[in-house]
Amino acid sequence: MDNYINKIRPSHWKKSRKKKAFDKYLLALDAERKKLREIMRNMEYEELEEPIQRGYKRLFELDESIKFTEKAEFFRQILEKINVIQYSPYKSFKKIRRRKRGKWKYKKMYEQKLRDLSESEFQNNLNPDEQIYFHPVAHYDGNRRIWETLYRFIEPGIFVLRIRPNMLTKVQKRNWEAESRYKEIDDLINKNRYYNRLDKLHWGTLYEWRKDWFKEINDDPFHNKPIHEIIEEYTDEKDL
Repeated sequence: MDNYINKIRPSHWKKSRKKKAFDKYLLALDAERKKLREIMRNMEYEELEEPIQRGYKRLFELDESIKFTEKAEFFRQILEKINVIQYSPYKSFKKIRRRKRGKWKYKKMYEQKLRDLSESEFQNNLNPDEQIYFHPVAHYDGNRRIWETLYRFIEPGIFVLRIRPNMLTKVQKRNWEAESRYKEIDDLINKNRYYNRLDKLHWGTLYEWRKDWFKEINDDPFHNKPIHEIIEEYTDEKDL
């Protein structure tokens, strides 16, 4: 009789077993979601019959005084390594936020500057002639809490900011089965807020930034909108 009683599992043991089984189920779903994301990301592209515009892009270009000189190609190659491109649905490049009383408040995007190069990028991506145009600057990395040396272009005046239409000339092919399954898993995780548990399983902690991220109101009309819907809207407007 005593041996039989000892074999009876306590209630907390059963709860622990269920919790472990559910955690394995969540991890399997998350792994499947990552594989599906890679499948969709690596799909081939096909050319559009007619290019369409998707918002605007702001980037650095050569100044007119340099564009037609002998060194134009030299500085153009440098620009490819330090250029920074921003995208926006608005030509004014202002982020819109709604006030509580229904009014609109405009907030400009952060100041756009040329990219500084790390030590490895400076040594490996620049030839000796290009390195002459960079100088070291001290930079404090708040995430790693260390000081590091970055290399900054010494003549930023030869590059100017320009706003251009962001034209799409090709579109990525779609895998409907992968998209359907990915959406099914993603909805399950988000609606039930399982992402908190996944953070705990993967990293041992919860990321508080998720709370603010889900509360943000994104006024970008292209945000999370599939390209085929943008093309359909563009076609409908063109037929009007």
